[in-house]
Amino acid sequence: MDPKALLASLYHDNHAWLRGWLSRQVRCPQDAADLTQDTFVRAFDAQQLERIEQPRAYLSTVARRLLCSLWRRRKLEQSYLEQLADLPQNYAPSAEDIALVREAIEAIDQALEGLPSRVRRAFLLNRLEAMP
Repeated sequence: MDPKALLASLYHDNHAWLRGWLSRQVRCPQDAADLTQDTFVRAFDAQQLERIEQPRAYLSTVARRLLCSLWRRRKLEQSYLEQLADLPQNYAPSAEDIALVREAIEAIDQALEGLPSRVRRAFLLNRLEAMP
């Protein structure tokens, strides 16, 4: 079976289940829809669809990683917003400053995604939770 047909079958058989599972995780229909779409995009990009023996286990693993990235990015954004709140009231970052910070957050997120899970967790605990 060609990759497009495999993806179509994978999508048809698992889309509703995955979206429901993600909806329960994030409690936001828009985030669940985005994560569902991103999960299938990642599955297609992997180009190993014919090797998937347990589709739901595979999809939930991909979705869980995307979900962790989303939460990590939101935690970084929240930290940035808290730091902004501590600035004097007459200081307002420009749209360019905000865009640069968002790009930096995305770059950090991508870099963290490439680290082994234990290293990534240690780094995040140190930086975000102020743990040594």
